[in-house]
Amino acid sequence: MHVAGDERVTNQLLFREYLRDTPAARETYTQLKRKAARSHRDEPIAYPEAKAEGVGELLREARAAGYGSQLPEWA
Repeated sequence: MHVAGDERVTNQLLFREYLRDTPAARETYTQLKRKAARSHRDEPIAYPEAKAEGVGELLREARAAGYGSQLPEWA
């Protein structure tokens, strides 16, 4: 359960849909994850932080491509 308009849920759905539809974005995210995993193998807190900037950029791309308007009304 979540509150409609929850930014975390919206971002997760937006990110998921963009990656599903965009092979180049999937590859970018794959490389981002691999680099973060290599750099922060023993630092579980640093791993998501290392991905944050790249994920933010992919979210901006998704919004610019109009994915925000494609989300379900409940999101």
